[in-house]
Order: sequence, then structure tokens, then C-alpha cells
Amino acid sequence: MLRPKPHPCERLADPRLHAYNLRMKMRKKSELPSKNCVHCGLAFSWRKKWARDWDQVKYCSERCRRTATPTARRDRQDQD
Repeated sequence: MLRPKPHPCERLADPRLHAYNLRMKMRKKSELPSKNCVHCGLAFSWRKKWARDWDQVKYCSERCRRTATPTARRDRQDQD
């Protein structure tokens, strides 16, 4: 006799996480929060990898962050 396949919830280490993900609804990109890049001024929207520190995100890309850093340092030195 064949055994039925286990439910995906049963394969997870914590079934509560699976239930949480099932309740999450997909959103349109237009519904996500957005900001303007400090360096280039480009509008960019929220990404899941920024969920924890969305308030600290200032730049749209790694390139803008790297390019803007020396300028910010110079500005701080000029103020001293």
C-alpha cells in the first residue's frame, strides 16, 4: 500500500512559518513603499532583503552607495 505524500507543512521545521506565509498576500509593485536615492535621485521601491532596515536604506544600488561615500566624507571634513 502506498503512503500519501506529506503535506508541505509537515516537511517544514516549524509549521507555523508555513501558515504565516500562506496568510501573506502578494502585493503589486505600485503598492510597495518607495524612496528617492540620496546620490542619483532615482526612485526605488521596497525589497524584501531591506525589510529589517528599510528606514536606514538611502541608496538605490551598491554603486550609488560606493560613489557617494567619499563625497559624504569630504562634506563632513569641510564642516569641521
